[in-house]
Amino acid sequence: MGKKKQIAALTVHPELTGKKVITLLQEELKISNRQIRKVISTKGLFLNGRPIHSESKVKAGDRLIVKLPVNEEVKVEPVPMDLTVIYEDDWLLAVNKETGLNVHNTKPEEPPALVNGVAYYFLEQKKMIAPRPVHRIDRDTSGVVLFAKSAGIQKELSQQWGTERVKKKYWALVEGEVRKGEVIKVPLNGKKACTTFSPLKTHKGYTELNVEILTGRTHQIRKHLKLIGHPILGDRLYHPYSKITVGRLALHAWVLELVHPRTGDKLVLEAPIPWADFTLPGKE
Repeated sequence: MGKKKQIAALTVHPELTGKKVITLLQEELKISNRQIRKVISTKGLFLNGRPIHSESKVKAGDRLIVKLPVNEEVKVEPVPMDLTVIYEDDWLLAVNKETGLNVHNTKPEEPPALVNGVAYYFLEQKKMIAPRPVHRIDRDTSGVVLFAKSAGIQKELSQQWGTERVKKKYWALVEGEVRKGEVIKVPLNGKKACTTFSPLKTHKGYTELNVEILTGRTHQIRKHLKLIGHPILGDRLYHPYSKITVGRLALHAWVLELVHPRTGDKLVLEAPIPWADFTLPGKE
């Protein structure tokens, strides 16, 4: 099959015991369906150094390695796109993603995603760099998205994610008047999930919140805030019948704090709150 290159790795935590490998590929490693198909067809799944099937189940402490032959690596098509660059150095690129744009696509028929725009950005600089998103945010959420410029940097940052070294702060507009902060620890899809929030400013009928997530479950903030009776404004999936219309999902990845993988310095990346996107009733 030729020389293989590692594209992802995961040490199985106790809470993931009993999960199928394919579930970990989709939910924990966030690998696209297209790339998963290539990994499976080229026999690129290894558990504790031994080849395994995608339906195999894992236990705590197992080490999952995902590889692809070098000539089978998924290429990202460059597509011209207006990007707002927040930060860039020799190892990292951070951009302010617009609402309505996927970080990367899972279906070939979907319109160009952020990775396509980043691939074009690198091409314009005459740099042969594959765009490697370190994390992702929902399509309708705007804000900070971080890319690594090499597989090694991506791997190092992935090991930081989910630890206290990384802080993910979101700005949200929610229905109702919130007067105090709270910690939400309601599990989602059988997995631990922790969201904290505090009010920034209370308006008549809605509130601006500073939200932090300590886990990264799908739609975590949207689900947790809906559960406590303060759904996010503009959320057509979890709160389609709101009487307050604002024009889009009022959720924004505001600040990302991490330790730079090369310099060791604290790096704070901030995307300005997109007030111009919203039509708000009686804003003070």
